[in-house]
Amino acid sequence: MNRLIKLGIIMATIFLMGCAPLSKDSYMRRFSDFTQEVTYNCKSYDSDDWERMSKKYDNFSDKWYEKFKDEMSMKEVLLVRSYQARWWYNRGTSILGDVVEVEQLIRFYVENDMQSDLQRICEEAHRIGGETEKTVNEVLKKLNITVDY
Repeated sequence: MNRLIKLGIIMATIFLMGCAPLSKDSYMRRFSDFTQEVTYNCKSYDSDDWERMSKKYDNFSDKWYEKFKDEMSMKEVLLVRSYQARWWYNRGTSILGDVVEVEQLIRFYVENDMQSDLQRICEEAHRIGGETEKTVNEVLKKLNITVDY
């Protein structure tokens, strides 16, 4: 029995070490690897993949960042911000695609009187913000369309 308890403690320790980074350097390396993984694979992600990756991103962006931020140099903080920006860029483009696809989608919704779907797209773009919101607003302006959201 004593041997099983020791084995359980060892396995739990290995599991916990595999989940959360133990040092700032480990955090930085793992966040970089995560960002590269998302960048390379984002076009093939389905909604389940995005949900799983979003949970990982939340850990990197919030929980683990808070743990190590006081140890970071300004350069490292900026690097973390660049990882966050790359995440949101990939997440945003996966939702909306490129500008041509956005324009085609908006035209389709307008031509088929699908105002509620168009409104949802605008709300999601606003929630994501940044380049995604800018792209949607530019397309709406180009097409001379007003959407209240």
